[in-house]
Amino acid sequence: MNYSIVCFPNNPIKIVPGLTMISIANHELYWQLSTGLKETSEDVTLGQNDHIVDVNKTVMFIGDIGAQLDVNKLYQKNIVNTMKNYADDQALEVFYKINSELNHVLENIILENNLPFYFQTEFNIVELINEKKIKIETLTNSSGFGKIEDVVSVAGEFSEQRLIVFTNLYLLLSVDQIDYLNNLAKTMNLCLISLNLTQNPVMTKQGLPPEIFIDEDFVQFGAD
Repeated sequence: MNYSIVCFPNNPIKIVPGLTMISIANHELYWQLSTGLKETSEDVTLGQNDHIVDVNKTVMFIGDIGAQLDVNKLYQKNIVNTMKNYADDQALEVFYKINSELNHVLENIILENNLPFYFQTEFNIVELINEKKIKIETLTNSSGFGKIEDVVSVAGEFSEQRLIVFTNLYLLLSVDQIDYLNNLAKTMNLCLISLNLTQNPVMTKQGLPPEIFIDEDFVQFGAD
């Protein structure tokens, strides 16, 4: 899996599995690129394996990890589908029985109290699973690095195909932590970006993730 990002007037930015640091000194360009990776925009074109793709479907924009982040919410659909796929005939029979018993109780309440209510009686396993609010067990970290590691680990568990975009990771993580995330993402075949607003390149050590630096005059420097 690989991506390319085109944001005029700069050259295409190639994204491969691992963590790519995109550091931008120009505020206007930073805003343009970050906005274009959140939603469809004429200013930003995203390619996936040499085909233009829809940003809304292809990018998971996490942004500032310090903000409120609910990874369970991001992957709620995946959690439910996983549970549904692993449910055998015996489990489905139990689900159906529970649904029938609940319908019976609700019908009695409505009839006995002459209430002007009605409800859906069809069996829906997805809704039943959703009611239990199943959470991902590994999400216990509270530090900035721990939260980022959780996102990457969960994305790997669900074989995430989308481009995952963070902002300004260099403010929260050490050089060694950035290097670790790069290697972790590579082992899981995940494509990560840290979109950074900074006046200078942030990488200071060989062997780290590739960094693209774009200065105030839109001059683009690449390092890998």
